[in-house]
Amino acid sequence: AGCLIGLVCGVLNTIPYTQNDHPAKRFFLKLLRVVIRIYVEVFRGTPMVVQLLIGYWVLLPALGVTVNSGISVAVIVFGLNSGAYVSEIMRSGIQSVDAGQMEAGRAVGLTYATTMLRIVVPQAIKNILPAIANECGIDFDLDMVNEISEKTPNLCHLAPAGPTYMEDLNEAGGVYAVLSQLAEAGLIDTEVMTCT
Repeated sequence: AGCLIGLVCGVLNTIPYTQNDHPAKRFFLKLLRVVIRIYVEVFRGTPMVVQLLIGYWVLLPALGVTVNSGISVAVIVFGLNSGAYVSEIMRSGIQSVDAGQMEAGRAVGLTYATTMLRIVVPQAIKNILPAIANECGIDFDLDMVNEISEKTPNLCHLAPAGPTYMEDLNEAGGVYAVLSQLAEAGLIDTEVMTCT
C-alpha cells in the first residue's frame, strides 16, 4: 500500500505547470503540492513510534473506531510512512530524468500522460529501483507489532489522568519535527542531538 501511495504522490508532485496554463489548473497543482509536501514532512519528520501511538490513541477514538488489536493501526501507519518515503524517492527519480526526454515525447505528439508513462517513468524506475526495493521490500515482523500493540495499553497508567497524554504525544512529535527540520537546514549539529 505504501509503495502505491508513494508512486501516486511522486508522480502527482512532478506535474508541471506554466504561467500559460489556466489559473484553476495552476491553483489545483499548487494546492496538491502543498498537501503532498505536508504529508511527506509529517510522516518523514516524526518518529514512527509517535505516529503509531497517535494513530492508536488519538485518531481512532476521534473517528469513533474500536479495534481489538493494534495490528490494523500498525499496517496503516507503516503504509503511510512508507508512502511518504517512496513519494520522495519517486519524485527524485522523475526529476533525475533529463528534461529533454519529456520535450522529445511532447515534440512527437505524445500527451503528457503518455510521455510520463512510456518514456519518463520507465527511466525513473531504472534509476530508483534499488531504493524502491529497499523501501518496499522491508518485511515487518508482525509478532513484534503485535507485542508492541499489546504492551502499549499497559503504559496508560504512566500517563497523567485525563487526555493530556495526547497533548504530550503531539508535543513530542512537534519537537522532533522542528529539530529534524533545523538539522536538515544545517542550523544545528546532529551529533549534539544524539544520546550516548
